[in-house]
Amino acid sequence: MGREERREERGEKRRRREGKRGEEQSREKRSSREKTREKGREKRREKRREKRREQRREQEERRGKRERREERREKR
Repeated sequence: MGREERREERGEKRRRREGKRGEEQSREKRSSREKTREKGREKRREKRREKRREQRREQEERRGKRERREERREKR
C-alpha cells in the first residue's frame, strides 16, 4: 500500500467519524426542539386551564348574585 492510499483511508475514517458526530448533533437538536415544543404545549395547556378557572369563578359569582337577588325578592 502506498502512502496516498493510506491517506485516503484515513480521510475516509475521519469522514465516517464526522458523519456520526453530525448525526449525534442533529439528534440533540431534535431533542431540544422537542423540549421547546413541549414547553409551548404546556404553556397553552396552562392558559386554557386558567381560562376555565376564570370562567368558573365568574359563573359562581353570577350565581351568588342571582341567589341574593332572589332572596331579597322573597323577603319583600
